[in-house]
Amino acid sequence: MKDIDSAERKGDYGVATDMGESCITCLSTGCKLGLLALYYRTNPRVKLLIEIEAAGKNVWKWLASNENLQFYVLKEKVNYAFLGIPHIEVLDDGKIYNPDDSHKFWELIHRCENSPYIVTKKTENRAYQHYMGYREKHVHCPVKEELEITEFIKRFSGSEYYLDTEHFNDTFSEDEYTDLFEDFRVINYCSYLPDHFPFRRHPIYICGNRQNKIEFEKTNSVTYPGFLELLFSDVLNGEYSVMEETGQVFHPYRKEYDAWFALILEGDESCPVQTYPKDTMFGIEVEMEKKCITIYDNEQAIDRFHSLYSKIVE
Repeated sequence: MKDIDSAERKGDYGVATDMGESCITCLSTGCKLGLLALYYRTNPRVKLLIEIEAAGKNVWKWLASNENLQFYVLKEKVNYAFLGIPHIEVLDDGKIYNPDDSHKFWELIHRCENSPYIVTKKTENRAYQHYMGYREKHVHCPVKEELEITEFIKRFSGSEYYLDTEHFNDTFSEDEYTDLFEDFRVINYCSYLPDHFPFRRHPIYICGNRQNKIEFEKTNSVTYPGFLELLFSDVLNGEYSVMEETGQVFHPYRKEYDAWFALILEGDESCPVQTYPKDTMFGIEVEMEKKCITIYDNEQAIDRFHSLYSKIVE
């Protein structure tokens, strides 16, 4: 109290400072956090979950220099504010990180800051179960239509470009052109689809079926896509990349997967996993053998993604 707030106790509930006397609640937030840490240090059942911004560096320096205390921090709350505090260590997944080793500590910060956006079975299932807990209790009656792909894409602006045979022969070989366009049909459950999207690059979660094994990829849409751009560039003609000895190698979904599902999210380049159900716009599934594209509304898309992702072997 004296080092941080120039304060001394007066009775049970009072303090005296350079500015006069008052009740103990007048102490700074950081000082009060430090006092709570000292109070609970002998009680192993109490775990203090904190944010580094809850107190100033002077408080953390004092605690690190004078006490051997352990605090808990959410991964996504580990940031550059930990730097510059002597004697502090961060324990993550059994490894100890010290700000004195700035390179490794910056790697830790980067990994922790990105942790809300990393899809794993644990994070996806937690988000899905949270969504199910708050899902409205209603009967979902999806509207369904089935039509040829040429008729479907005529609804959207720029369809003339995608109906141009010459354009598709420039993009695909003749066989691929036939497979990916002329003979496909669309099953659509959405009564509304955006002609253009609001964000620069929308996040897309991909679940690909390779010989009955599901694989996951995360990508982003083309810049400020229209619906047809997203459908053809990011889904039908989408691809994932792998860094190999020769450099970055791209693998088209249509050549790697028997079928694949794309979950289209509302956001710019990233989406916290915890909020992915809320941010889901719709989903698109492509089945090569059936020559079928299925467009799901947001509720169907969430359920379909969860069902596919739960089959991934991590």
